[in-house]
Amino acid sequence: MKIFLATLNRCALLGLIALLLPASAPAQPKPAFTDLATHVTEQPAINSVVAQGIMKGVTGTQFNPDAANTRGDFVVSMQKMFNLTKPAQTVSFPDVPASSPIYAAVEAVAPYLRRQILCPGCALVENFLPNVPVSRVETAVIMTGILVAQNKVTLLTPAAAETALAPVTDVNTLHGPLRVYVATALQSGVITLPAPNQLQPAAQPTRADTATLLDTVQKKFSLPQVQP
Repeated sequence: MKIFLATLNRCALLGLIALLLPASAPAQPKPAFTDLATHVTEQPAINSVVAQGIMKGVTGTQFNPDAANTRGDFVVSMQKMFNLTKPAQTVSFPDVPASSPIYAAVEAVAPYLRRQILCPGCALVENFLPNVPVSRVETAVIMTGILVAQNKVTLLTPAAAETALAPVTDVNTLHGPLRVYVATALQSGVITLPAPNQLQPAAQPTRADTATLLDTVQKKFSLPQVQP
């Protein structure tokens, strides 16, 4: 009888502890993509950003990992991952009207586009061009600008930027403040060199590359998980 009562009391105690403990968050379902067989390394990152709604598949079963990531898709990811809101002063892009599904994202990310930095002296076009593939240097500038605004990264001085870029052999075409943003992105780990001593600034990251980048930045800078 004593053994029975002791067991009963222990069970009651365990039940009480279970009630007092906070309930664990439900596990996010993993997307059932069928085209990731050759992207095993990137698959956890892809599953994570898609489960959070930061990226999405092109269909319910296809992620299209080898396709270039578009500028429109990238700004949507930036808005979601960094929880960006529409600024007081908006920018009007003729090819992204208010009825566009990406309008809110484009407006939220517009202050960080740094288009004049990306192309100093260029006659900037009015259109946003959402279907154009985003370049590696463009992703670096936009993401670094957001992290600086959120006090998670500090821009390097021009002198420190030149020191950071010294080993990189293919950045001679980058000028002025663009060099500072790219150097800061490299120095802080926002981006990494895809090849030894090469940035390949004009290269177009694939959707798998982008998912890996977003997952890495979210973890590195302790960004909160996004509720889909």
